[in-house]
Amino acid sequence: MISKGIRFGLSALLVLSLFGVSNANEKVTIVADNSYPPYSFIEDGDLLGIYPDILRAADERLDGYQINLIPLPWKRALRETEKGTAFGLLPPYYRPGERPFISRYSVPIYAEETILICRKDVFQNTRRIFWPNDFYGLTIAINRGFAVIDESVLFKNGEKVMRLESGDGNEVNLMKLTGGRVPCYANDRISIEYGLKNMVAKNKIKARKAKELKFGPVIRKEWGYVAYSRNNNPSFKNDFIEKLDQVILRMQEDKSIEEIVQNYLLKTIN
Repeated sequence: MISKGIRFGLSALLVLSLFGVSNANEKVTIVADNSYPPYSFIEDGDLLGIYPDILRAADERLDGYQINLIPLPWKRALRETEKGTAFGLLPPYYRPGERPFISRYSVPIYAEETILICRKDVFQNTRRIFWPNDFYGLTIAINRGFAVIDESVLFKNGEKVMRLESGDGNEVNLMKLTGGRVPCYANDRISIEYGLKNMVAKNKIKARKAKELKFGPVIRKEWGYVAYSRNNNPSFKNDFIEKLDQVILRMQEDKSIEEIVQNYLLKTIN
């Protein structure tokens, strides 16, 4: 549980993001998902992950700005962005229709591959190849606040043929999957692989349980972005967005982003 003091400190930092600070650099506060490994997560009190590392590397190349990253539960991060107490949000997918409180998105940062993973028994005696038709009748776990599955696929001829069950992050849903509480889980492939390896290493699940899972079809490919609140509009907003976009594009060209991703894929979890 977050203490009142820490909660107050987070709120104060978020409010400060509404105003430019007249020092050498403008301070820009961006809230980040705290439970999406390896993309954005907390470990031993520190915000780690592919996207935070990308923004930290970008921050070193930015002139006139200092990026302050604050980890929050995803649903709260969305609320703070909607209220305007957060300037930016990391790393949402592009959902302009579902999130009208976001005024602009950065250039696409990194392409994630959303895939289905299920218990092996789901594939026994039943043909499960094509999404979504071959998975009608099943409950699919998803991370709370992540719109990884279009709700239109839940219905066929006006009848509901598939159910979604939200859980608080990758680890919770993998526990539910290996524990037999849900048959399938939809998330990014790298996040699933990283999470399973981490949980086995820390004895949160047995290795034999992880081996009882099987990847299914790819559901979609999505890019992660920095999204900017419609209700937080300091005078430097457009300038910051344009400069950060330029830095991200240069980091893609010089393979800096790919290097960060590979560091997480190759990292040994103790």
